[in-house]
Amino acid sequence: MRQSVTQSLLPFIQRLPENGQQNLMDDFIASHAGQSAVGRYNPRNKNSMLASDQRERAMNQIANAKVGMIPTISSSQNPFIFAGLFLQAATQAVNTVQQGADPTQVVGFLDIIGPAIKAQLQRMSGDPLRKQAAKLLEQQADRLAQITDKLKKMIQQKAQQQQQQGKKTAQVMNDMQLANLETQSKIQDRNLKTRAALADKQVRTRQQLALADAKTASDLKLQHFRALNE
Repeated sequence: MRQSVTQSLLPFIQRLPENGQQNLMDDFIASHAGQSAVGRYNPRNKNSMLASDQRERAMNQIANAKVGMIPTISSSQNPFIFAGLFLQAATQAVNTVQQGADPTQVVGFLDIIGPAIKAQLQRMSGDPLRKQAAKLLEQQADRLAQITDKLKKMIQQKAQQQQQQGKKTAQVMNDMQLANLETQSKIQDRNLKTRAALADKQVRTRQQLALADAKTASDLKLQHFRALNE
């Protein structure tokens, strides 16, 4: 009788919660091989299913995700606790952008934690007892995905603006350099003209002095000649 009952329930095992699946397998094994065989063929996972232990494990995975480590998914994890804490951490990360956090680092974390959230929600999809909770978490996950896409667009636009600003700055620098070269050229040309004018003036002055000296000498000789003839 027990064998037929457990056998008839096996097709529905995927629709049972994790602890229900564990119990059904225990009953199935016990009805066919005896209670002593349960521990041999379906041993209990050493990982605790206590909520406090589950939260601690989830928080450890969140901390690892922030430094680039991809969370691992296992049957010993409570998907409701893990998905909920993952979503909470992702929401907190998004809020830090308004407080001055680097959007690139936030998106990097979201890209790691996002697939882990989806994996945990997928594990909940076959659990009828968690169907409503899973639906709410899925809605939050969808909003998180939209925010992630917006952040990525914002980062892309900022990078394009920086690139364009860099080009404008380079153009301004080129224009300033050209203006400086033109100014320096004008200054050099003006200096050359000034020096040339000074040199020309000095030459004319020396010529005029030489002519004056020659005229003075000539006048003195003429006066001397006249004095002798008198």
